[in-house]
Amino acid sequence: MKSLLAVILVAIGSSAWGECACFCANGALTTMCTTVIEAQDNPTLCTAYSGEICPAAIEQGEAASYESPEEGAVDCRNMRVWDSIEGAYADIRVCDVLDS
Repeated sequence: MKSLLAVILVAIGSSAWGECACFCANGALTTMCTTVIEAQDNPTLCTAYSGEICPAAIEQGEAASYESPEEGAVDCRNMRVWDSIEGAYADIRVCDVLDS
């Protein structure tokens, strides 16, 4: 089953966070991790920050899809997210993660 709460972060310009962090994606706070295993282990990381206000969803630009970097990652694509630590939008590659 595909989890919409856990998203794997494939590449990002900022290294200001660890294995998993919360980013605003499509207007909602979303858990993003560097590996499928971390995403599967932390699917509700961002629920503690449910009061966090995310900017409204923004236009994503031209859609591009990518091959899965590892087993358990599906629907890999580019996405624009809000990085509240950096105070700016970041263009990243994400994949949905299959539940473990």
